[in-house]
Amino acid sequence: MSKPKQPVVIGAGIIGASIAYGLAKAGTPPVIIDAGPDGGLATQGSLAWINASWGNPEPYFRLRMRSIEEWRRLGTLWRDLPLRWTGSLTYDMPLPDLDRYVAQHRDWGYRIRLIRRQEIATREPRLTEIPEEAAFCEDEGMVEPVPAAQMFRQAAVELGATYHAATSVTAIDTKGRSVSGVVTGEGTIPADHVVVASGVAAPELLAPLGIGLPLTAPEGLLVHTEPMPAALRTIIVAPDFHVRQTVEGRLVAGFDFVGTVIGTPAKAAQRLIRRLNETLDLPEPARLAHTTMEQRPTPADGFPAVGFLPQVEGLYVAVTHSGMTLAPALGLMAAAELTGARRDPLLAPYGPARFAA
Repeated sequence: MSKPKQPVVIGAGIIGASIAYGLAKAGTPPVIIDAGPDGGLATQGSLAWINASWGNPEPYFRLRMRSIEEWRRLGTLWRDLPLRWTGSLTYDMPLPDLDRYVAQHRDWGYRIRLIRRQEIATREPRLTEIPEEAAFCEDEGMVEPVPAAQMFRQAAVELGATYHAATSVTAIDTKGRSVSGVVTGEGTIPADHVVVASGVAAPELLAPLGIGLPLTAPEGLLVHTEPMPAALRTIIVAPDFHVRQTVEGRLVAGFDFVGTVIGTPAKAAQRLIRRLNETLDLPEPARLAHTTMEQRPTPADGFPAVGFLPQVEGLYVAVTHSGMTLAPALGLMAAAELTGARRDPLLAPYGPARFAA
């Protein structure tokens, strides 16, 4: 694959913005096109917990760890990046599963260990329902999602990228079996490489080219409280909710990671606020400021779909759940591949061509 002369990145959420930054760093600044809102729909609805997860095969763990390393590097490079390494307390599973999770990830080199009630209470003194055991992981953290995506995009623009905001791509143009551009309401933008990083909108763009990309798109409800004084020290992953505190003092919380909402979103949000006030001895009662309920783009097998699409030369896709954790590594790896480098071995299992069968 030759080095692109005119790449276009569709989507300026955290994945698209990171790839655009990687391309610009590699000396091939792209045209970035985003329908809005600024920062990306899935990005603004993310808990933005940076972690290596569990219940996954070791290769996926290694990819996530590579991205955690990239987040740490960016944290030293961009002093204004709203990134914090708080660690996490996880106890959302039966104790035997928790034991297996800790043992497996510790063997893989993760800084994780089981802690008991006394240490849990020391680490989160405002937690009133203290479990017998929890997994404490030092390698995990959080980032404010929309500002982070905007920083990636702005860094790309400073390196020569062009940004088209509030612009929808209606089609991908081809000439023969190669990409030739993208069609927007403002006209056609020529391109010899196109990166589709538009989340749940990706299948609709690819379908007219005869390319299927099977995605699920569960909706994730998060509540965002009014700001309050510092209350939490870590990310808490409890059996019936997860919660973190933002740099401006808001609590961001959800019920689970699979999009479960019982009743209307409004009633579910109030139920979650009540649960926070029951479970945490907060400096002041949690009060709902707003909610987000965005679709989470997830390839059918749960793993990233990142790579060239063999049906059309120059067409590349990057769609994944856990975009906040994976964005820095995927940005570097995708940009390297797009500019002619060998595909990173960590991406080997995650090419989109696996869905063609």
